[in-house]
Amino acid sequence: MQVSAPGYVTKTLSNVSTADYNKTILNVQLCPLGVFAGFTASSTQINAGQNVSFTDKSVGGPTNWLWSFTGANPSQSTVKNPANIVYAEEGVYDVTLVASNTTYTDTEEKWNYILVGEQYLMPEGNINTCGGMFYDDGGPNHPYTPNSQKVVTFTSPDTEKQMRVTFSEFNINTDCDKERLEIYNGDNLSAPLIGSWCGNDSPGGVISSNDTRSLTIRFIASDATPQSGWKATLLCDTGVGTTELSIDDITVGPNPVSGMLMVNNLPQNSRIELTDANGRRLLTAEKLSGSASLNTTSLSSGLYFIHISSDQVNIVRKIIVK
Repeated sequence: MQVSAPGYVTKTLSNVSTADYNKTILNVQLCPLGVFAGFTASSTQINAGQNVSFTDKSVGGPTNWLWSFTGANPSQSTVKNPANIVYAEEGVYDVTLVASNTTYTDTEEKWNYILVGEQYLMPEGNINTCGGMFYDDGGPNHPYTPNSQKVVTFTSPDTEKQMRVTFSEFNINTDCDKERLEIYNGDNLSAPLIGSWCGNDSPGGVISSNDTRSLTIRFIASDATPQSGWKATLLCDTGVGTTELSIDDITVGPNPVSGMLMVNNLPQNSRIELTDANGRRLLTAEKLSGSASLNTTSLSSGLYFIHISSDQVNIVRKIIVK
């Protein structure tokens, strides 16, 4: 009888006789040919200032260990099972183990393994939160997954506040037909589409304006080489009285539009004017704040301009009606 497995030493058993027994039980241990690094952690999601202990799970008889902990103190260790590795800052961190003996060496690297604070790497499903960082599924240090599609819904658990996501970094591929980030004003993909973005055209700040207090985000990645992705903050917001508002915070979409046009993150007492390419005023709305919607179904296809003004901002955006 011969017992073997890929990467393992072959064991040959000879002169095995069953004699008068109906069953013979053989306990065979396969010994690995080489060192295979592996490890686990006491926890993979902690709060800032907490510590993590790591356990070596390598096989093949390693006698040396070199650990690397990005963002931690200490940042390296040479003991078999390092304990009390402290992560002081919120973020997403990699862990690497190089296990070796006098003959063999192997490396195990786990990307985005330790999440410190509330970190969301383009998860799927429904998440209730009033704070945290939101990244593509590659996190802050690695590219996102190509040729994939993921959907997540963020909901404010505070019944008095809406869900707000503000993008500080945004860079995906420029072919919007094949790769884009979509944000919907509700808790599913049937909700009104706020906008669709690709390239480095950042969504800026987007806030929900619905009874579910939710934003649903879908990311469609093409098979092209991934870019750096995005970084955004999540929080619960009243949607009015924002004291620090940039032009990029005000979002208008979808663009092009063929139905309802959503304008989000309006400061208090905002005024909206919609004009055609010849400057003719088609619509005026005043004393707005938070979010507003415009019905474009009665407009002819073509180029239009939306003028948004308040004590804090004065901007003009081009709109294409399909």
